[in-house]
Amino acid sequence: MINLKKIREEKNLKQIDVAEILGVKQQTVSQYENEQRQLSAEQVKKLSKALEVSADYFLGLIDEDKNKDSE
Repeated sequence: MINLKKIREEKNLKQIDVAEILGVKQQTVSQYENEQRQLSAEQVKKLSKALEVSADYFLGLIDEDKNKDSE
């Protein structure tokens, strides 16, 4: 399970903001958040960098983002 919605809300972003980062429609972001569609590895990399979270946290592989410790 990806943490896209959780991270997006923590960053006070709307789906359209994420859509602009990825160059996709807002509806596509909704499908990512509802796990109806999968992000490519390149999209995960792009979002992780843009949203300043680790890819592991973004993908739900770890429970806490280690990057938060440095803030």
